Amino acid sequence: MFRFRHFIAVLGLAGASAAALAATPPAAETVPRRVQRLLELGWPRTLDARVEAERRYDRLAPLAASEPRIPYAFALVQIRQYRYPEAAALLDQVIAADPQNLTARELRIWLAISLKDYGKALTQMPELVRRLPAAEAAKPQAEAAADADAAPLELSRQLGRMCGFLEGPARAHVDQTVRAACVEQMLSWLSAPRQKAFEAGRKAVLHQFATMGEETEITAAAAKESGEKIRKHVLADLARQAGDLAAKTDAEKSKLDDLKTRLEYDSEKLRTKERQVEQDLGSAQSQAVAARRELPGIDAQIGQFLALAGREQDPNQRAFFLTQAAAWQAQRDQRLATLAGLDRRTASLAAEQQSLVRQRRDLDRRWKQETGRLDKLESSLTRAENEKEKFRAQPVDTSTPQVADQKRRIVALTTYVPLPISLDDEKARLVASFDATPPKVRP
Repeated sequence: MFRFRHFIAVLGLAGASAAALAATPPAAETVPRRVQRLLELGWPRTLDARVEAERRYDRLAPLAASEPRIPYAFALVQIRQYRYPEAAALLDQVIAADPQNLTARELRIWLAISLKDYGKALTQMPELVRRLPAAEAAKPQAEAAADADAAPLELSRQLGRMCGFLEGPARAHVDQTVRAACVEQMLSWLSAPRQKAFEAGRKAVLHQFATMGEETEITAAAAKESGEKIRKHVLADLARQAGDLAAKTDAEKSKLDDLKTRLEYDSEKLRTKERQVEQDLGSAQSQAVAARRELPGIDAQIGQFLALAGREQDPNQRAFFLTQAAAWQAQRDQRLATLAGLDRRTASLAAEQQSLVRQRRDLDRRWKQETGRLDKLESSLTRAENEKEKFRAQPVDTSTPQVADQKRRIVALTTYVPLPISLDDEKARLVASFDATPPKVRP
């Protein structure tokens, strides 16, 4: 909104009445207020804040070409939201519109290194150095001169730290010939105090990198030593398990040898008895067949003598025929009794034969069960031996969480070069700059 004093001045010049003022619609927000609202609403690290900031910037974007503080404000919001690629693009706009914005240039270089765009960083570093204010001339009061050169000295130190990062932690990903040429060019433009600050920053990073490397090696060595102890313990445990399984396997084999001897003896006895039963069964069946074959002949004799007795008139002769028929009947009864006995014996021998077969199958089943237990033990022993050999062949793992964290930090830019500015301070400075310097355009 327009400032209150401006509002009163307008009232005085226009001579408007209170009633007319009440009927006048409020004026639109000024650019400074809109930028301030963009910063305030976009500052929380939430999705809603990010969306609202984008919406407000879209409305201010048409003014960005003539007022570089607008994209710069949105760049601060994007950095705050960790959206570094978007922030880098906005800073390019700021630098194009305001080439002397050294803070924007420094942030852009830092973002380029964070995004691993090392070529871009090496291209922009000399340009930043070239635009540094000239070193203060010698003054009677050395302290005053030092204060005047404090900001360029700090910026030179930061550039040195960035170059130290490219020389040390990021060395494998940077063309060192280009980096060295870039450093040489920057040093040729820097005053002696600034060169000293640059070298101090560069050496500080290289020293920190070397120290962290040594610490990581020490941690990795400790992890390896611990891993070796664990490895030794695990191997001993695996060897103990394999030894126990081997002992159980040997005991089971000895037990099976004794069982095999007993089972073979019992099995042979059963087979012998089976053969005897089979022989007796065959004999009983043969006798039964022979007895059944005699029955038709005996029945014929009985029928013949009964027929003769029925036709004979002589009582004595008839009595003789009946006696013969009775004798043959007695033979028939005897044969039937013998046959019944043979049938019972045959059934008994068949049942005994089936019983012997079941007993022999039980012996075979028992043998399979015992050998199956041995097979399981031998399989477990084989797995234990294979696991032991596989573990012995594996290298000791030194990638503990602590080592992994140190390895991540040792190549991270923020470990050596934090964000060059305090975002909150820069936000406040930017808002204050609108009070000191009116914007070039208004909505």
